[in-house]
Amino acid sequence: MVSDRASALIKLGKTEYLNAFSMPDLFHFMQDISRSVGAKLHLQKDRLDRQLAKEGLSNTEKEYLTKTQAVKEQECSTYNIHKEGINQLVHPFDEQDKLIAPQAVENGLQQFYTKIRGVAQEASIELSFEKGNKIIKQIPDIAKGIGTWQEWLRQEVALLDLVQNKEDWLVQKALPYTYWRVHLRKVSGRKRDKSLRVYYTNRAARAEQNFQQANLTAQLLPKEKEELINWAFQMAATFHRASSQVEGRNGYLSFVHRAHKGIKTQRQEVLTAVHNFDIRRADGKTPAQRLFKRDFPPIFDFILDNVTDFPSPRTRKSKSHIIN
Repeated sequence: MVSDRASALIKLGKTEYLNAFSMPDLFHFMQDISRSVGAKLHLQKDRLDRQLAKEGLSNTEKEYLTKTQAVKEQECSTYNIHKEGINQLVHPFDEQDKLIAPQAVENGLQQFYTKIRGVAQEASIELSFEKGNKIIKQIPDIAKGIGTWQEWLRQEVALLDLVQNKEDWLVQKALPYTYWRVHLRKVSGRKRDKSLRVYYTNRAARAEQNFQQANLTAQLLPKEKEELINWAFQMAATFHRASSQVEGRNGYLSFVHRAHKGIKTQRQEVLTAVHNFDIRRADGKTPAQRLFKRDFPPIFDFILDNVTDFPSPRTRKSKSHIIN
């Protein structure tokens, strides 16, 4: 499974390539909604704020603008609530930390989007058929992506060949515990992500409580429990809803392109190597280690061991001094 709609990744879904399922990227899905509705809605609010800040307004004008501003703030608040609902819904677990049915995710996304369209209509924002259709077409595949990951999870659990009570403990207790901890680390510390960070914190605390209270958590031998928890962490880290972190790197590359009028091919290759073999997550693993499931030597040590015979520095000509 791949998480994006880039043409190169969609091509991997063909049978002659990897036959992989292409799940729409949640980052771009939310971005489409924001550009179609959210950005225009907040632009309307900003205009009202500027009009209210002008001097020389009559009492009637101030009263009218104040009432209109209150309505617009309510519309923005309602829109943000529905958008946060989408962000909280697209996970493989429901509110009780059971594997969620993909159909429930699809129905929920359609309901939230219908409510967002309702807010747009109230705000007199016209949503084109083309943009609306693009958003709607992604919903079934987002839900299918969650189902694909769940099916792969069941196959991986079956390979462990555990007794039923251990399998239930692993899927129902250990996996939610690790999943919410992994995704809590991904939330940025920015003010706009505060509500999502609070939501993840509460989910992580609840999952940890259920994990600690489970009888098998105390009964398992330390070594076996550690192995199963590490397995759960690895599985939790494989579910990617959005490419937000990659988009940050793309944004940096775009900035460098504009600032320096292009990046040389050699420098792009170096940046890619650094990204794949040197940037590490909280668990200390690089993207290459996670993908190939093997260790690689530190990139700096590898360069020192394999790159030799650097060209000698240029010899500067000494300045001749003329003595009168």
